Amino acid sequence: MHLPKVSVVIPAYNAEQFLPECLHSLFELSFQDYEIVIVNDSSMDNTASILQECQHHEKISLVSFSRHLGEAASMNAAIAVARGHYIARMDADDIALEGRLSLPVEALDDDAELMVVGAQMHLFGHGFNHVSLLPEDDAEIKSALLTGVGHLATSAVMWRRDWFIQQGLAWNTSLPGARDLRFWCDAMLAGAKFRNLSQTLVRHRIHDSHTSRQADTMRRSVGSNRAMLIEALYPTLSERSISHLLPVLEIPQFGAEHLTNLLLLKETEQTLLQMREESTALFGENRAVLRRYIEQCLVHTAERIKTLSARLVHGNTV
Repeated sequence: MHLPKVSVVIPAYNAEQFLPECLHSLFELSFQDYEIVIVNDSSMDNTASILQECQHHEKISLVSFSRHLGEAASMNAAIAVARGHYIARMDADDIALEGRLSLPVEALDDDAELMVVGAQMHLFGHGFNHVSLLPEDDAEIKSALLTGVGHLATSAVMWRRDWFIQQGLAWNTSLPGARDLRFWCDAMLAGAKFRNLSQTLVRHRIHDSHTSRQADTMRRSVGSNRAMLIEALYPTLSERSISHLLPVLEIPQFGAEHLTNLLLLKETEQTLLQMREESTALFGENRAVLRRYIEQCLVHTAERIKTLSARLVHGNTV
């Protein structure tokens, strides 16, 4: 029996509005050596009816949950039944562009050491209308994982199924968000090599219900991922230093008003200075990129220290 080269996995929750367009875009690709595994995560709209119409399609396999379990559980269930050599993730509201499957397959076939290959995507909707400029180089992608942005566009990614299974890597069901980021972080720490293609292979729709727009959820999850990465990338740091560092790393996204302890900020400043001196790559990351990131964090920290010190001078409570 012929096994498909690629398994396209699609978690679907209340996806009736956009799922047909997503599937049509896949059917229209010139590359056809694939299957589609769709997980209906106990949708409350007409997603089940749409999938009922697809159940006899030769390329589609369906998994249905009797209760809502979330994205990570959906991904793990889809991968468990996938038969393809490679896994390609699509959101139910994404649109595949020509080359979405063929170009990543070529990259993976040509480089046996490459475990994950992504591409650029066109973000549209909810005020967005631009193409990503993600780094193509393995070392820069790995360094970007620490910042939480500008690394891999999950909707445009393909990876080697067997390697991830052999490494025991799965989607983390305990995280409330940023589960794709954790998946890539786990892969990096296990020794994966990454690459982003320069081509734009997916149109990625942004709308109000998009999980990545839930700021509080993302804040907690990105913090958890960062703590894990910092511990791995800077193994000499203590748990105390890491816990005090995390709020400082949030400044670009959430401001500095939540930082009110001057002594802890000065202590964290010393931690950042220590991190800036680390030059040895442990997982293939670009330490020059990380150094620039740390220097930006030092600037933010110094500015906050200056503000709090001025309040003390003027007799204000810190």
